[in-house]
Amino acid sequence: MVTSASVRCTRQPENQRFNVWYQVPAVKRGGGIVMILGYFSRNGEGPLFKIDRTVTSIKYDSIITDNMPL
Repeated sequence: MVTSASVRCTRQPENQRFNVWYQVPAVKRGGGIVMILGYFSRNGEGPLFKIDRTVTSIKYDSIITDNMPL
């Protein structure tokens, strides 16, 4: 078995898989969220919209009314 400095292996008794004593906390770095809004209908597909910020109900409503045909 090949291990690196970032891998930890533990031996645990049977039926103790979810015991906190045997768990190693994970550190998540970076990351981010990309939100894309789009639609499709019987007339075809619509454009995709990349949303950069948190979407409030007012922002969502303005995207719908400004960009999607009735």
